[in-house]
Amino acid sequence: MKIKINKTLVAVFIGAAFAGGLFAGGKNISQAQPVFGQEKYLAERESDDNFEVPQNPEVVPIVPQDPPAGPVAVQPEVPAPAISSVPWYVARAAGIAAYLLMFCIIVLGEGMTTGTAYAFLTPVNAWVIHKYLGIAFGLTLLLHMFSLLFDKFVYFSLQDILVPFSSNYNRVFLSLGIFGFYLAAAIIASSLLVRLKFPAFWRYIHFLVYPLFILSIIHGVFLGTDTKTLAMQLVYALTGAIFILLLVHRWRLHLSRA
Repeated sequence: MKIKINKTLVAVFIGAAFAGGLFAGGKNISQAQPVFGQEKYLAERESDDNFEVPQNPEVVPIVPQDPPAGPVAVQPEVPAPAISSVPWYVARAAGIAAYLLMFCIIVLGEGMTTGTAYAFLTPVNAWVIHKYLGIAFGLTLLLHMFSLLFDKFVYFSLQDILVPFSSNYNRVFLSLGIFGFYLAAAIIASSLLVRLKFPAFWRYIHFLVYPLFILSIIHGVFLGTDTKTLAMQLVYALTGAIFILLLVHRWRLHLSRA
């Protein structure tokens, strides 16, 4: 039985993936668990804001003073400026959505390579879904990265999100995500621009999807705020297990054809 697919259905599926990421990432930030190295980073950032102490400070004795006579005017409390958490919600939701879209792309791509997907989809529909999933993945990945520029809790610069090891915030795991971004950009660009002109080159570039998934799951597990929630633990466990099974199936199929 083959399923008929149109662009509307693909758009609904992509929207559902992003909505799932928004639901998982849109919890109150006060309930979020600290990620690895966050406490150290925040401590270093706060220490940089301290005033510099003079090398030879003068010791001034503190003389107690009598309280002023008469009523004391009470100064109104000035509320601290509110920090919007919307960019943080968007970054978390887009990151989870991008991860789920990437996983769906890998599963469909393996099914197209082995021919399993054609038992449910026509070749044309399979290619259409694969293409639009790739575009949606690229857009959500960009949203995940650049929304961090507007976050006021952890200050990221453009260099921090584009240049590996330039940020002091969880340098290693953040850099793995940046490397994954460049791998994803190479895969998407080759699929849209050179697939028909240079199919052999496109095929070799497409093998980067395997290290891309490994970098992404490490980046998500060790840097994601929602990692300690049961839902995301199940997501990472299931997608990781399915990924390994797909690799084993692909390798066994390759050996049988050799």
